Amino acid sequence: MAQNEVKISYRSSPFAFYGAGAAFLLYSLIFPMYALWHYILAAAIAAMAYFLLSKLLPKEKIEKAIKAPEIKTGDEDADSMLNSSMEILSDIRKAAGDIEDEDMKRDIGEIADITDKIIGQLKKEPNKARDARRFMEYYLPTLRKLLAGYDDMENLGISGENIDEAMSGVKELLKTMKEAARKLLDSLFASRSLDMTSDIAVMEGMMQQKGLINDKNKPTF
Repeated sequence: MAQNEVKISYRSSPFAFYGAGAAFLLYSLIFPMYALWHYILAAAIAAMAYFLLSKLLPKEKIEKAIKAPEIKTGDEDADSMLNSSMEILSDIRKAAGDIEDEDMKRDIGEIADITDKIIGQLKKEPNKARDARRFMEYYLPTLRKLLAGYDDMENLGISGENIDEAMSGVKELLKTMKEAARKLLDSLFASRSLDMTSDIAVMEGMMQQKGLINDKNKPTF
């Protein structure tokens, strides 16, 4: 399954509508509605009431889940792993929102961002998915499990030898996993880096043969 995105929007409080209706009704009860201009004036008052109340009252927050398109690279094994990882990554980000420790939030956010980049690169090169399988299929699910446990312990609001040791262990693990994620992302560019280095060496060699650069790589023209 692909990661679901949440679209957040805001709309005026329903009480703004109720207030506008009440204003129209109140006007109709006080003044006779015999002429067209009475209706126009009542509507104008209702509109004014709605405008003022919509500004004064807090807006209603609306969260709508938008299912992101599934990853399809043409490699079924890679697609399954990447889509599953997107789901797990979504849960990890949600868990970060529930944790109070700001340093942990930052570390989790960095892990999630790096993992996003890893997934993005594997979408381009699904043949490298096997190189990330342990990270995606073991490290990420385990991190999700550990963060859920950490959140449960944090919510207890008490300290104890076992609780403190476990929570401290999760904090330290985040730093280790962040470094592991960085190294994995870097390793995905190993072959490209080698190709680029080889191309640079060939170009420099050709330019030296033509006398265009000297040994210090400075142009001679």
